[in-house]
Amino acid sequence: MVLRRVFSILLRPRFVKSSHKAHDDGTRIPVAVRPITGLALPRVRLVRRATVAALLGARAAVQTNTPEIPYLRTQHALYRATAPRDVTAPIPETSIDPATGEFAVHTTADQRHPSDTIFDASLDAAELQGPVAAEAAFQRNASAAAGDAVARRLEEHEADMRTAERQLREADEQLEQLASEQHAAATARTKALEEGTADVPAPTAVPSLGRIVLWRLFELATVVGEAANCFTALANTAGLDPSNVAVEWRSGGAPSIVGWGIAALTLAAILFIIAEWAFARIAAAIEEADDPTRAFRMATGVAALVFVTGVVAAIAYMRAQLGTSGHASVASWCVYFVVGAAPLVGGALVHLHTNVLSAARAAALRVVATPTAADAAQQLRSEHEGTLVAERDRLRARRDHLTSAIQQLNRQMHGAEQAVRDVARHETMVVQRWLDSLRAALAKDQKFFHHYARAWNRTYLLASAPPVVMAGKLVPIRKRRTS
Repeated sequence: MVLRRVFSILLRPRFVKSSHKAHDDGTRIPVAVRPITGLALPRVRLVRRATVAALLGARAAVQTNTPEIPYLRTQHALYRATAPRDVTAPIPETSIDPATGEFAVHTTADQRHPSDTIFDASLDAAELQGPVAAEAAFQRNASAAAGDAVARRLEEHEADMRTAERQLREADEQLEQLASEQHAAATARTKALEEGTADVPAPTAVPSLGRIVLWRLFELATVVGEAANCFTALANTAGLDPSNVAVEWRSGGAPSIVGWGIAALTLAAILFIIAEWAFARIAAAIEEADDPTRAFRMATGVAALVFVTGVVAAIAYMRAQLGTSGHASVASWCVYFVVGAAPLVGGALVHLHTNVLSAARAAALRVVATPTAADAAQQLRSEHEGTLVAERDRLRARRDHLTSAIQQLNRQMHGAEQAVRDVARHETMVVQRWLDSLRAALAKDQKFFHHYARAWNRTYLLASAPPVVMAGKLVPIRKRRTS
């Protein structure tokens, strides 16, 4: 044993003769048994028997007259300790034939890997025998439990798929029905227009916005004109010369000019507002003949016009005094009265007309913006169609997702089954290669044992040698002397 240890360290051991070759790390696997999965696989374990160690061992056994059978059984027990322990594949029992010394493998009835029994539906778990029966039963139960879980998950996905398909068919049917309804409505409307039985509303005329803006600008111009009329009278009252405003401004009358200008503009605006209010109130009283407050409204409107007339008459009188240098006449007063009243009357009438145009424009826009019954129905159909299209797209995405989930689940099932088969195939290969290496190591020991037994003429140590009969001869017993 010491020599074996020394030679095993000094000499690099070689793999024993076997049907396959592999490196020390056991990673070289033939193509026929190469797994396709990335699972952690057990290493290939081989019986290593160096040639020098086998030669020395056989020499020592023959030299010590050790028979072949005990020697091979001892070596077999040593090699048997190297059997792979990290596999679930069945490792058959081996022995040395006591008659011939040959290596014998005792196989059981079923040498399949426990994982291979999972895919045999005809095999009953109670029929399994041997040391791997418990492992095979566990593998079958685990596989059945995993299959049941996958089947439940697959059934859930398929139920969701059927629901999504049904909802998708309903959405398609509704879209088809909506499209047919729209086509029928459009056809009926076209036919009614061709036959002249449909009521075609007259086109709505919308007053121009630019026209309304121009009338508003004209109102502003009338207010400015009335303000100029009032400024002339007020400035003359304050001692300013309204015909020579530039000189008065340079002479230090700027504050008075600005103040009286603001006062004239305010007075003109107030007169315009009162005149417009009076005209509107009188017009409403005239239109609403049954109104109980008609007389009051008429009276207040007339009173407002009388007040405006008085103010305009006073301003006209002051302007007539200024224009005639204090010699005002009725004719000049009438001229200035008409000039002062014309902007107010015209502006009030323009304001009323502009209000009418604005109201007509708002009503026309409201009519244009209000859809007809056919337009409202078409809009509702369009909105309903958009909702159905969005729901259909969502259902299609749901269906695609469920399809992908089912396909992925099937791929995982097949991948798991392939992984189990790969592991079983690899472990079976590991056991077979170990058996081959064990057979080759014992064959090497037997070969060197036979060599030395024949070389030293000790064939009686061989298992196949006939029993040796020791030849002998009779020797007479010496007689003792008698004295």
